[in-house]
Amino acid sequence: MIELLTLLGVAAAIIWVQYRGRQAHGELVQHKDGYTRSTRSYDARGNTVEWACFGADGEPVKHRQGYAGWRNTWDGRGNLISQTFFGVDGQPCLHVNGYASATASYDHYGRMVETIFSGINGQPANRKGGYARAVRTYKPGSEPLSTSYFDAIGGDVFPAAGDQWDFKMEE
Repeated sequence: MIELLTLLGVAAAIIWVQYRGRQAHGELVQHKDGYTRSTRSYDARGNTVEWACFGADGEPVKHRQGYAGWRNTWDGRGNLISQTFFGVDGQPCLHVNGYASATASYDHYGRMVETIFSGINGQPANRKGGYARAVRTYKPGSEPLSTSYFDAIGGDVFPAAGDQWDFKMEE
């Protein structure tokens, strides 16, 4: 189901998705991540600004990653600049990777150059891998040159290969 809205004079869309099973004769079934319905809201540019998941009763439920939804903010160039996770009570909560929000900054070419992870209190928080901040430099062109990692108090961190930030937000 798609519902079109006008918010502050700007057209936006909310898409509702329900999971129904063939074996259950069209009854709602649970998605592998723990919900039966999800909503996704978009801004006028088509950027996803909010996602939330719900149970069969229509109440928010926790995704297997520890949250019931997330909200994104975008800059005028279409770069995702922040993502915050929320619990079933609508309050910020921790993602399973240990942070409640991620904030990104970009260079003049639109390349993500820094990401800071914060806890529920808004202070830097170490995510999985032991770092709260990742900084990337680039070669001329767009090839990454180096990535540096720092913990919540600013110390250098060297995360294992599987715990390194891929400079992409959750979705």
